[in-house]
Amino acid sequence: AARLGGTPVALVTADLEAQLVALELPGLRRLRVIPTMPLPRAIEQVGNVAVVAHSEVGVVTLVDGASLRVTKVLRGFGEPRYAAAAHDGRHAYLSDSGTGEVVVLDVLAARVVGRVDVGGPARHIALDPSGQRVWTALGMKAEHVAIVDVRDPARPRLVRRFRPPWLA
Repeated sequence: AARLGGTPVALVTADLEAQLVALELPGLRRLRVIPTMPLPRAIEQVGNVAVVAHSEVGVVTLVDGASLRVTKVLRGFGEPRYAAAAHDGRHAYLSDSGTGEVVVLDVLAARVVGRVDVGGPARHIALDPSGQRVWTALGMKAEHVAIVDVRDPARPRLVRRFRPPWLA
């Protein structure tokens, strides 16, 4: 928002109240409360859309950054945890620890476009600097890491799993 002459806004989860709070930055003035499904846990910005994971209820909420309103609730997840934004501003890579998958979302079309089984409960997730691979830690102790090729968002492909010499 600041780059376009607007006011920067932060979205904060109020998970026990089933809402997001939009705060004006830097003063932290509350702009709006955004009601959501129960237990919003993690937020990732993808272009002008906020991707909100509700791991306990198996849904993902999409929030429009301009209007600060929910545009879509996506269902069909096990335990969606975290998201990583693609460089294109359109796609999000979501870890689903309940299904053991990395899920690709098209946030502009508001739908799932791809899934790949990573062989364990996918949790923390990051996109490499090239934008071609996603890394996700598997499990709470994360003894394994999975690497997924995401050059074609509709066809994510597991490249490999490995066990680092530390807990990831």
